[in-house]
Amino acid sequence: MNRIAKQETVERIRALFESSEVVILAHNKGGLTVSAANNVRKSIKKEADGKYFVAKNTLMKIAVKGTRCESLSELLTGPVSVVCASEPTTAAKALMKFCKDGGRLEVIGGVIGQEKVSVEHINMLATLPSLDELRAKLLSLVQEPARRIARVIALHSEK
Repeated sequence: MNRIAKQETVERIRALFESSEVVILAHNKGGLTVSAANNVRKSIKKEADGKYFVAKNTLMKIAVKGTRCESLSELLTGPVSVVCASEPTTAAKALMKFCKDGGRLEVIGGVIGQEKVSVEHINMLATLPSLDELRAKLLSLVQEPARRIARVIALHSEK
């Protein structure tokens, strides 16, 4: 890779990190095949509308300098995969699902907004309901009193 290509890669990674709400790093424990990596990529794209990629750690360390993700540079050792997305919960769910199913990736940390987060925090996010599920539950709670009133009125009208 020549110098110009490396600079373009660094700028692309920097732009992706800055435009994403969540950045999650996962360590490749070995044995991750190309087809498995493509499955993860498709899953992240479909479920979280995010990006999954692998790049050289030296280029990623250069890309994170001066950004909100600079704290991740200490985690960039060994084979590291990156997930960038705009919705933290769905990104964490999609990646953790693959980690549990395949067992070849292990989450090592991430950044959500301006804050560096631990593996435990990402695991907690993966167990939360999605935004759509929370909206559905809230809507159900709002509609419940009206349902009960309608049920009482229906019972009185039958008598």
